[in-house]
Amino acid sequence: MQKNYNNIFSKNLEYALAKKGKKQIDLSRDLNIPKSTISSWCRGKRIPKLNKLSSIAKYLNIEDPIMLLDENLKNFI
Repeated sequence: MQKNYNNIFSKNLEYALAKKGKKQIDLSRDLNIPKSTISSWCRGKRIPKLNKLSSIAKYLNIEDPIMLLDENLKNFI
């Protein structure tokens, strides 16, 4: 069965933002990413490219960017 990484990333991003007390607008402003792009990630329409994934992980203090695509992220942060 193929995983739906868009949905996994969406849920993980929302969870990690909430856990860090951040909102989508904070991520947009702090990493200079258009709000529409972040909105598409949070709706599960897209996932970021690897370089953005790394920036997001660093911003959220997540050691390994690939963890943002892991269904078990909640166990690690």
